[in-house]
Amino acid sequence: MPKRSAIPPITGGIRIELSRCPVWRRPTDASALLRDLGAAFRGQALSYKPYPCGRPLHAAIDAALTAKAKLKIEHSDEIESVTIEADPVGHSDQFARGPAKRCPTQVVEVQFAQPFLVATALVHGRVGTAEVDGLGDGSVLALSDRIAGVTRDGRPKGSLSITVRSTGSVTVEVSTPIGSPDKPLTNAQLETKFRDCARNAVQPLSEASVDGVLAAIGRLETLPDARELMTPFAG
Repeated sequence: MPKRSAIPPITGGIRIELSRCPVWRRPTDASALLRDLGAAFRGQALSYKPYPCGRPLHAAIDAALTAKAKLKIEHSDEIESVTIEADPVGHSDQFARGPAKRCPTQVVEVQFAQPFLVATALVHGRVGTAEVDGLGDGSVLALSDRIAGVTRDGRPKGSLSITVRSTGSVTVEVSTPIGSPDKPLTNAQLETKFRDCARNAVQPLSEASVDGVLAAIGRLETLPDARELMTPFAG
């Protein structure tokens, strides 16, 4: 096997363009890695995604699930109309990009298809791995095709409202999705997410194993050996 040469050290800054936003890396300022260590806990500012899709679409799913619950919709046939009002950019991104937003043909398209995901939430009352991976059934696709998108100038970027008409009518306004620092997931929601991931892993965990892991997480601070958390994943 040929000997690997050492990577030469970086002595200057590296300029990276990410979505037209210049990002600078300055290797000489190592103090930034330790600044506020033990005092500022950055992990508390993280968002946790309850749904397996693009984060910008979570607010719309939240709104759809709320509307479904408020109207007590049990079947998609009860839904007369669905209207999503968004800012001009958000509207264009979802309603001016072709049929893939309503009828995606593969999983990656599903993860960024607002009309399809909203329809999934309204039909099934959930958006999990199975719903995303399944590419939708007839009821989801039929409702997705009927969802209307409208735009309103002056609406804050990223905000939207969903109006659902069924036996009654409800409009749900959203901006910050659940799972954000201001709207943290409950323990029950975190458990639902974990179970969904474990159930759909390449090597799925049994329900008994999932129960065991969750029980260990619940007593993490008194756990004598952290390896107990990883035992069910050992295969």
